[in-house]
Amino acid sequence: MTLHDACFIYREDEKWQSCATLTQQLLYCLLPVLSTQTGEKKTAAEELFQHLCKTIDDPNTGEESKCNKLCKQLIIDGAAVFFPDKEARRKQLFNMMQNVEKLSTAPSVMLVFQSLCQFFSSVDPSGLLDLPKLPDENFNIKPVLEIMETMISVTFHEFTQTVNTGQNHEQVTHLLKLVSSLQTSLLAWCWAQMSPDDNVQNPSVNETAKMKGEEITTQYAMFVAGKASEACCLLLNQDVQVLTKIIENSEMSFLGSIVRQLIFILTYLCDFCCSTSRVQLLQNFQPLCENLQTLSIRLPQIFPSISSDHWANVQTDDIVLRTWEVESLHSYENNLHVTQVYNCPGAQKFVVDFDARCETERRYDYLVFTDSKGLQMKFDQRVGSPKWPKQVIFSGPNLHFLFHSDSSNTEWGYKFKVTARGSPDIPLSWPFDLQLSLTKMLGRLCGATLNANPHIVRDTLLGAEEVADQDMLRSELWTTLFRGGYMIGKLQRSLSGKYAAEESTIVLEFLWEIVNKKEGSAHRLLERCKEQVKGMKVGGDNIDAAITAVFTALIWHTQQLREEITKYVLAESEPPLVDALTQAYTTAESLRMPLISMRQKISAEEDKTKGEDVDDPATICRDKALYLLKFAGLTKVQLRNEIRSKSMKQWKKLSNRKSDRQFKYDGSDKYPSFRLVLEFVQDPAWTSERVNRMLQERTKHGKAVSDVYTFSSEFIRITQCIETKMPFQIPIVLFLQELLSYQDGFAKHYAEGLDGCGLDQESKVRQGYYLLTRRLVEPFHKMHRHQLDKRVVPAYEYIQACLLHMLDMVLFFQPYDLSFIADIKLPDLFLMIAKETVKMRDCTLGQQEDEQELTEYEQCMKWFDECSNGFEKWYDNNKKDDGSKQEKKAIQMFVARFCDLLDVEISCDGCGVTLPGRRYRCLQCVDMDLCATCYAGGVKPEGEHTDKHDIVHLVFKCNKCQAFIVGMRIHCNECEDFDLCLGCHTKGSFPSGHLATHDITQFPMVKLKTSQDSDSLIQAYIHQHVWLMFTVLALSMGDIIQTSNSHNLIDTDYIKLAAQLQSQCIVAVTYCLQQVPDDAEDSSKEMLQKGERAIETRQEEAFAIHSQERIMGLLGAMIPQDYKTSLTSVTYNFTTEEFIQLLFKIARGKSGHEVNTRHLAMGLLGPLLTKCQNKVVDQALVNKKPEDTIPEGGDGMRTVEYLFSFGADCLEKCGLEWSCSVARILQNLYHSNNWKPVIHGHLTSCVQSLSQNPDLPSIFALFVMAGFPEVLTIGTLVLYSHIGVEQKTGVVLKHFPDKHQTLVVDVDTRKRYTVQDRYVDCVSMTMEIWDMDYITVFINTVQDIVGKIKTEEEITVETVWVLSLSLKVLNNTLKSMSDGCPVNELFESSFIQCLVYIASKGTGFSQQWMLKDLEVLSLMLYTNEGSSTSFKKGKQMSYSEQLAAALEKQTKAKESKDSDDNFSFSSSSSSSSSSSLSGGDLSSDDDNLVDINVVFEDLDEKTKVMFETLRSDLKVPLDVLRAIYDMNDKNPDDVVKAVIENLESSPQSAKDDIKRLSQKWVSIVQAKSPEAAIATAVSDKVIDTGIHYHPNIKQTSRVIEKATEEEAVDVQKLIQTPDNDMEDDIIKQQRSKSAELLKRELEKHGKSGSRDYLIKVNTAMSVLYARQVLISLFGHWPETGHLINADLLGCKEVQQIPCVLDLLNKTESRDGFQKVVEKVIQHCETDSLVPIASTAGQFMEEVTLSAITKESKHNITTECEISEKIQLPGASFLRISFDNRCSLEDDEGMLRFSTTQDMKQDFHEFTGQSPWSSFQLPGDTLYYKYSAGYNSSYSKWGYKFTISAGTRDSFETGYAILNKVLASNLALCLPLSDLWQILVYVATKQTGTQRLKAIQLLLKLLITQHRTASSQKLTLDLSLLKPLWQLYNNLTKQETDNTTILPPVVRALTELFLQVENVAMEWNVLTEYLLAMQDVDEIRKGIMNVAAVSIMIGYKNSATELVSLVKKKKDATKS
Repeated sequence: MTLHDACFIYREDEKWQSCATLTQQLLYCLLPVLSTQTGEKKTAAEELFQHLCKTIDDPNTGEESKCNKLCKQLIIDGAAVFFPDKEARRKQLFNMMQNVEKLSTAPSVMLVFQSLCQFFSSVDPSGLLDLPKLPDENFNIKPVLEIMETMISVTFHEFTQTVNTGQNHEQVTHLLKLVSSLQTSLLAWCWAQMSPDDNVQNPSVNETAKMKGEEITTQYAMFVAGKASEACCLLLNQDVQVLTKIIENSEMSFLGSIVRQLIFILTYLCDFCCSTSRVQLLQNFQPLCENLQTLSIRLPQIFPSISSDHWANVQTDDIVLRTWEVESLHSYENNLHVTQVYNCPGAQKFVVDFDARCETERRYDYLVFTDSKGLQMKFDQRVGSPKWPKQVIFSGPNLHFLFHSDSSNTEWGYKFKVTARGSPDIPLSWPFDLQLSLTKMLGRLCGATLNANPHIVRDTLLGAEEVADQDMLRSELWTTLFRGGYMIGKLQRSLSGKYAAEESTIVLEFLWEIVNKKEGSAHRLLERCKEQVKGMKVGGDNIDAAITAVFTALIWHTQQLREEITKYVLAESEPPLVDALTQAYTTAESLRMPLISMRQKISAEEDKTKGEDVDDPATICRDKALYLLKFAGLTKVQLRNEIRSKSMKQWKKLSNRKSDRQFKYDGSDKYPSFRLVLEFVQDPAWTSERVNRMLQERTKHGKAVSDVYTFSSEFIRITQCIETKMPFQIPIVLFLQELLSYQDGFAKHYAEGLDGCGLDQESKVRQGYYLLTRRLVEPFHKMHRHQLDKRVVPAYEYIQACLLHMLDMVLFFQPYDLSFIADIKLPDLFLMIAKETVKMRDCTLGQQEDEQELTEYEQCMKWFDECSNGFEKWYDNNKKDDGSKQEKKAIQMFVARFCDLLDVEISCDGCGVTLPGRRYRCLQCVDMDLCATCYAGGVKPEGEHTDKHDIVHLVFKCNKCQAFIVGMRIHCNECEDFDLCLGCHTKGSFPSGHLATHDITQFPMVKLKTSQDSDSLIQAYIHQHVWLMFTVLALSMGDIIQTSNSHNLIDTDYIKLAAQLQSQCIVAVTYCLQQVPDDAEDSSKEMLQKGERAIETRQEEAFAIHSQERIMGLLGAMIPQDYKTSLTSVTYNFTTEEFIQLLFKIARGKSGHEVNTRHLAMGLLGPLLTKCQNKVVDQALVNKKPEDTIPEGGDGMRTVEYLFSFGADCLEKCGLEWSCSVARILQNLYHSNNWKPVIHGHLTSCVQSLSQNPDLPSIFALFVMAGFPEVLTIGTLVLYSHIGVEQKTGVVLKHFPDKHQTLVVDVDTRKRYTVQDRYVDCVSMTMEIWDMDYITVFINTVQDIVGKIKTEEEITVETVWVLSLSLKVLNNTLKSMSDGCPVNELFESSFIQCLVYIASKGTGFSQQWMLKDLEVLSLMLYTNEGSSTSFKKGKQMSYSEQLAAALEKQTKAKESKDSDDNFSFSSSSSSSSSSSLSGGDLSSDDDNLVDINVVFEDLDEKTKVMFETLRSDLKVPLDVLRAIYDMNDKNPDDVVKAVIENLESSPQSAKDDIKRLSQKWVSIVQAKSPEAAIATAVSDKVIDTGIHYHPNIKQTSRVIEKATEEEAVDVQKLIQTPDNDMEDDIIKQQRSKSAELLKRELEKHGKSGSRDYLIKVNTAMSVLYARQVLISLFGHWPETGHLINADLLGCKEVQQIPCVLDLLNKTESRDGFQKVVEKVIQHCETDSLVPIASTAGQFMEEVTLSAITKESKHNITTECEISEKIQLPGASFLRISFDNRCSLEDDEGMLRFSTTQDMKQDFHEFTGQSPWSSFQLPGDTLYYKYSAGYNSSYSKWGYKFTISAGTRDSFETGYAILNKVLASNLALCLPLSDLWQILVYVATKQTGTQRLKAIQLLLKLLITQHRTASSQKLTLDLSLLKPLWQLYNNLTKQETDNTTILPPVVRALTELFLQVENVAMEWNVLTEYLLAMQDVDEIRKGIMNVAAVSIMIGYKNSATELVSLVKKKKDATKS
């Protein structure tokens, strides 16, 4: 009996039933084995199956019995046993599916169906579909689709039954599982076919598989989409209640399961589909989308809207989504490479926790984690180390893990836990989930289609064929011949549809007649053309046919020739042949020989390749030429406009693809189309097949793009809100999110890469894009953010951002897009979005305590004092990297407040731009600053900063300490624009003009914080994005309007549209500028205003305030450039009255605009006014009042007067920057033909009034004529060099004097650079004076003022200012006249004497002052900015009242300090009684007991002595002195003056008191501190004391027995003179020194100096300008001018003329002074040469060079380091020379030199053995430092060097004069003997360069000593050279290296004695000369030696006779 037989027998025996049950269990276990059956076993299985079915269907069998359950399980899992045949299983399943509704007739039938479904869904899914692994071309997809369609039909049918009956059947569940499994299996197979497989080597196989997979996917999805749409329609036909119930029970249904699964899979498959398939899917799923939207309207509770309360209950807390436990072996193995990916959708972060035992081998074994953002972290060694923390957090939703080990050394390994955390899934109904999934899929389909443009020109690396295609797309052939697509029989148009040509059917038919050789006029024309071309017609018929075809193509694509052919065809008789047709045939005929050559080459290659078939080149050429006839003929307009861009040309160069052309055609200029046609027919890369393929692809993709745009717009229409028509809905947000996720690959322009798709299709693309954009734009025109429900705002903002990204594609517009841009009102939309996305801030008042603020103030002032020695050094010492956050914040806040004084460069943390001044600073962050643009846009910098932090606006500066006010602000209600910080106000240290009695108002600190309504990151992004788009739009319109290339023609209609749009942009932004409130900078005033303002008003105002600077920049960029032309009839008129009036209003500061905005307005006024009509500008300046009229004087006079008045006001109140800006405007206007006469007339009136009492406008007019000092103020135009030698034009944004750096912005590129000052040159903006009458007036003015000075008349500051400016104008005029000055008055004696008188005076300032810095000092002291002495109300108090107020303030402060009470302030004014300053009233008995050090702190010794003297002699109490000291800004000189002026005595006695007291305290200081006296004496040496008249030296003996030895011998240069680099360094040092002096004086005298001090400064300027005018006059002295003598110069004697020249030498450059000396020598009287030369010699003789020698111990040891500062006051540079014995250990001992203490500037270093080269350092100060290595144990000689001062002193003057005189023909008239004696004395006495220059002059003297017939005696005493000869011998005796160049002194002396020897020989005095040079003792020794030798050899001579004679004489003497 078999097993199945046992199951058939039924017995009631319990044991038997138990056995049967066990048998069934055994059968169940053996099912996998029994699946393969044949024969009897198969029959037995069938019987068993029948038995099981009967058992289950038997009603007597218990439902819950064990036997029943086993039978059911056997049927369910036994499909493979009971239906062993594959086809049988499939057949049975399909049969049952056809009658699925009858499956419930018997329980067994349902179980069989469930069994088959389970088998095909889990065991063998592919068995039902029968899909091959790799399909080929023969694979038939129809059976597969039929199976799936059957499955879907069955499930749809069941869904229909469920909807109709409202009941679910059990069999549906099994069916759904089966269909879902089969669907997944099918789509997975399709994905495998469509995804690229690199392992398949045959590309065609890959392409076939992809095509099959895509076809199945598309057709199946389309079928399901149709059924899904029908299913939705069924649901929509139901009532709402029934529908709700059906949906609740239908999650496992056709729609809820199958369709949702399909959509989910298609979402990821869409990337692999082609554009056509995607569009098909979009179109087929659109009905489903519409039905779901309709369903959502009917069931809003199931489809919650964005404003539904459903989302309020959603849990957003961070929860654990999933965990992974990962562990390696312990210890791990070698050579491991383990990877794992952790993926969790929805996870926002992954938390990785490591086991504490984790350890790997250092460096070689490691773990690497990479998160979804690309952040990669590597771990090795041990957990807990700095490199491997215990916990690390990564970004989700996926994390990649890698472990790597090498081949050796292992450790414990790793063990960690990965926790995915994020928000939980949101519970959604299945219909809503279906709608969102469908929306996501549709968005991805659209985005992938737009991203899949294969024809966009890209720069990525491509394959060879793709590169060829890209090359073709960039070529002119494509952009001209083929871009319009096939146009046969159609009207020719450009892609814009703008240009149209004639109907050309007649021409085309005629050309085909030529090609087909049809008899008639066409054939005759061809023959006539052939007759015109000479040469043999060789090559055969194919060549002839090719030539004919090319000829017709040339005619067809040349508009002129088409017109000629039309005339030819329509003519009644044959017209004469035109040259153009002949030239076309000649061009075609030029191909004959190249074609023949190519044919021969191919024939030769065929012989080698044994007869392979190759196409004939002539046939190919003919076919390509005929192919061109299929395209519309080119027009002239196309050829002019389709010009390749610069990028195309560059790409073509880089493509490096050259065709094998064998000819050139030179007629392309006349007929450009000839070149295009020839390029196509002869370039092998261009084939008709390739062009056809590309055109078809573009047509195909163009259709897909248009369909995508159309579908997207329809989707938005379908899913938007029905009531409001607003798109701010969840499906639209999701759709746009998915669509724009592909935007990286979108085309820049929506139609880019579609050229050639045809005009109809291109029009559809354009209309589709326009429709989509309108759908998104219209809601934002109708609805604004603040009008929406807050729950809708996120969707509003997101769709707004998406809209901007869509509009990006229209900003790269074509001209035909302009009408659309105007239609949607794009400028208004952009500005509206920018305004509503501006960050709105709430203002709150600070609660900081006064004590805390005063403590911070004291700390800041202490730090500021410490910074006096250098900010960088202080910062390095004080920055605390390891300090607390509060300490770091305090230091950074100090830097932020005092940055302008410390010259620290502050950058915006948002955009990185350098901030010249005011900014927004975070109070919570350590160091965070934002510019106004980033602040308004809500930019969030990297780091800890958030929108919740408090922001303070750094805008107000304290008028005392000049720091930004952070905290309480004290505003004076009486002074003009005056504010103090709480610290300065409490201290009572006020600038001059402000008093303690003034009425004040206290404003607490205002903190700014982002409003909750505007706290959105996407909002900040939108704001920045939309402003950039607005800027691009505005500037692009300007580019269209302004055409710089006449060949780039644009239709005037487009230009008018562009002008209209540009005007809208300009009107909109100018309106914004007008919305800036007058108190925009003062947030505290806004807080005091009552009442709420409308949100639109606040947004408008906030945008205007924060965008004013960038608006001005945009306006400046839109102003037409001079070199560009535009249609003035359509462009925006920037020169209107309203626009000019607005700029003047902003520039004048009458509104609340920022300083930078005002500067920009000034910058715009300059170029605009030159283009304006004078009358228009006058009208703009007229106030709208009846009494305000334009003054007489013609058009423009009011404007000129206004500008000069404005400039004068700036000069008085606003400072140098504003004055320079106004002057630049006037100087620009002066070069305009319209304005020059008006300005000239005004200047004339100002110049004429100079002789009278000059007013400030007249002085400003002088500044305009002379030019302001060339200082680097904001707005200054400069030439700079940055990383290159080429100079570029830039504008100064900020100057950092201490760093010698300037922040400039390039005029062309708009980039910012920080440049060293040495590479920055100001562009001179002075006016050229062509009216010579001005010069006469200035001469008379100078003479009048000098006359007053001579007579000691009282003069004012303005008068001296006029003197200096008049001299400056004259100097500029002389320098600009290269041909000489025609004004004779300049060279008259009276004027020259005035100049000499002024120039001879001393400036009273250091010689290190530069003239421009003195001008700056004068201007800044004159300006009353921030410390004006004119009050808003009240009158000026008397001096005694001021003193009383100061004493009261001081007393109160002292009492408050003594009582330790808190400071209290009020905004009311205080009063005090007045007192007078007299000796008796102010004295007290206790005052003498007070220590001066208690009242005055930190006084120098001189000032202490001064105040002690005032107290003792004048009985002035210390309290009064302290009050006066504070009132005069702590200037001791002003204190003395104030005390003396207020004494009750006469003026003369006051002067005597000053003189007496000054002598007294100077003597006391010298007695107390000799060092101070010495320092004072040294400093006095460098004071400019004016001319120095040298007394005549009487003839005295100048004989020196021994010449001065050279301390250190330079071995390199003969005469050391500063080269160009040294001159630059000297100028740089002079700039630095002068800048330091300027800074010191400004700190000393405050912002306004006393008028006496101003007179001193202006007088010094006059002195220096007088010297420069003298130099210019002497340099331009006319050839026929006066003789230059003592009377002309006003000198008492001729000897004073060199003294005047000596004065000028210290002013002018070397070359300029040489020219002056040459002119003076040339034009002086002959008799004057002798005293001039004598005085010059005296200059050289008098001056001795100061020098300092420093040397170490010899031999030097390594005991200590040596460093020292050395200063030689007055030196322009220092020379350092070394002793030849210098020696230090190599690389151990170092001797360093620098001009700065930190050894960073002008650095030189020496070590090792000598010789060390001498060098020079700029300036008068150097630092040197000697150091030795720690391991040094040597003993070298050490070092010795000499520092000498290089200066332009009298020695140089004398040398320059004598050098010129001796080089002239007048040298023989000089007392050469005296000069010889002087110069020999100088050469003997001086050393170094002075000695070399004296020797040079001695050589010139020797040249004059040529012997002639009339000469009797040598005038030069050669014996005087003996000391120099001895020096020469000593120098030449020293051992020298033969390879070393001789020292300059040796070379010079060698040359000197060679020349002297020649002169002695010429004059026959050689013996005498030699005897004079030798020592007597040496001569005696020489004679004795000669005599001894002669006696020994028995030879008698003079020596022996002389010896014998001497011997006899000695003997006689003895006897």
